[in-house]
Amino acid sequence: NELLLLLLGFFTGCQAFAGATMLADFEGEFLGHGGELTTAQLQPTAALNGETLVPRTCSPSAAAAAEVALPRALGFLLDLRCPEVVEVLGEVMQSRKITKLMWGITGDAQALMHQRVPLQIQVKPRGILDCQLAFALRTRGARCKGMAKVLRELAPSASKNLPAKEHQIPWVAYQAQNLRAFEPPLDVKRAAYAMDDLHRLEAILSRGEPTRREYVAAKSASKRMLQAIRGDPLGLMPLREELSRFERISRQENRLAKA
Repeated sequence: NELLLLLLGFFTGCQAFAGATMLADFEGEFLGHGGELTTAQLQPTAALNGETLVPRTCSPSAAAAAEVALPRALGFLLDLRCPEVVEVLGEVMQSRKITKLMWGITGDAQALMHQRVPLQIQVKPRGILDCQLAFALRTRGARCKGMAKVLRELAPSASKNLPAKEHQIPWVAYQAQNLRAFEPPLDVKRAAYAMDDLHRLEAILSRGEPTRREYVAAKSASKRMLQAIRGDPLGLMPLREELSRFERISRQENRLAKA
């Protein structure tokens, strides 16, 4: 209880600072509708002013420090099996005074809003900025890229210093046996896997690539996306998207068969 009070006090203190920003990420099993959140990872960052959405430029020496992807602030790894921790998480994720910087928000947001078992989460995220969208908006018509690819392009040294995600946890091997790949209590390897994405995101944002214009557009798009997810508690929207995808594949296969 004392640790929870300290944690809550820290996050409450963050809200007193104008432009407070925090990196946020989540891990679990099959995140999205029907999935299960296991952990939340949070870390304050100075890469972006959350109020003005102006990137904080850094000196060459600071850019070099970002490339080794060392955390500049204390990060938090939260166990979401605990209802009291979920309450603290809600204080952060639902606060408009703290801008949360994430990379690809769909699955995480679906789980945050609509997970009911084994523990009801029902956190309604606010003040979210999907940085993946901001980077996609740099080039008109460009598709969203994965974090690992962007990191290799912008901060190759950091990419070398962090382990490849696909080699850390054999997700498919566990799932093929109907086993949990991310079951707590976490070992050191899984705890590091959970926190590493915050270090990757910090290194990417420290390069200062998107401008305020792209960040503003991405935050507006993130808000619309969250509103759509909030209005889809049964998860019908992703099912329709998957059906459309399979129909497109089927049409392509039919055309190839007739050619």
